[in-house]
Amino acid sequence: SYPEYDGFIVAAIDNSSDVVTQETVDKFLSLYEKNKPIILLLHVPFHVDTLAPDVKNAWGGRNITMGPGAMGSDWGSVIQLYNAVCVAEDTPVVAVFAGHVHFNHEDVFPNGTPQYITDIACDGHCRVLTLTPVQ
Repeated sequence: SYPEYDGFIVAAIDNSSDVVTQETVDKFLSLYEKNKPIILLLHVPFHVDTLAPDVKNAWGGRNITMGPGAMGSDWGSVIQLYNAVCVAEDTPVVAVFAGHVHFNHEDVFPNGTPQYITDIACDGHCRVLTLTPVQ
């Protein structure tokens, strides 16, 4: 789902079962045609090399992120989404917000897009966003 505002889009993808369907990827990529910045909300964060050690330490050696080197790494639609968001230099995605790993963490993807991971919400943790228009 995605609410669309005058200056940006907030897109949410349910990847909580470690799966992203091709239909979901296609629908998400169609948002690129709107030529607006996109804030992407996920449950499972994308794999980042600097995130993996902390995840493995917290989860008994398992890397419970998504993308190359992690869960779903052999699924074409997951890799397509990862490449479109984390690798492509021309991505309209300006930030990714996720949870799943049960601790706060911030990283930057190879293309410079930041990923923010928030600790457990049911324990009272949250992130407060301040959006500033780009002039």
